[in-house]
Amino acid sequence: MKKLFIFFIIFLFPISVYAKTLDAKISYDWVSMAQTDRNSLVNEICDSLSKSDYIPSKISKQDFKAAFNDKLKDKNTKLHYYQAASKVTYTDDYKISGFFKGNLLIMYAIQYNEDVLHNYYYDSFGRLRFVDYISYNYPNYPYFSKQFYRDGKVVAYFYYLSDNMQFIFDDKFKFKGVWQNKNMYDINGKVVLTRGEFNY
Repeated sequence: MKKLFIFFIIFLFPISVYAKTLDAKISYDWVSMAQTDRNSLVNEICDSLSKSDYIPSKISKQDFKAAFNDKLKDKNTKLHYYQAASKVTYTDDYKISGFFKGNLLIMYAIQYNEDVLHNYYYDSFGRLRFVDYISYNYPNYPYFSKQFYRDGKVVAYFYYLSDNMQFIFDDKFKFKGVWQNKNMYDINGKVVLTRGEFNY
């Protein structure tokens, strides 16, 4: 189940790093890149993430619940589900993105305007599954994020290279995929998941 949910993440957002950061102005096309270039890019990003220390390495279940008690259940599940399923991308108060398996909405994520350094991921029943902690340099690229389960355990790390390219690594820094535009690709450039049109 853990592996399945990692693929649903778009992550939405970060960690300071002292290693060299990639140039977000360079255009990368994951599908047309040579395999050696894909491998090299992933290794460079992974090295940066593993040396970062901005976000806490763990959060206790109690601290997580105390920090996000009002977000554990989406009070507007029906509205947000409808918006995500209809591929609405923003309102006056928040950004929203849906995650689909085929045509089925399996999860949605919300970033509130008054809380841009966190992203909240809900299942289709409005139950909070994950929270992203985002680096302070957001929305400037590149930036980092770290995602936690609601019990405080680390789910994944994200590297946002540009507005249409985000890399995902598991809690052990193993590469899980790259989002480019609306598709997630594996290391070989094969599509493994799609999402709504909005990119965080």
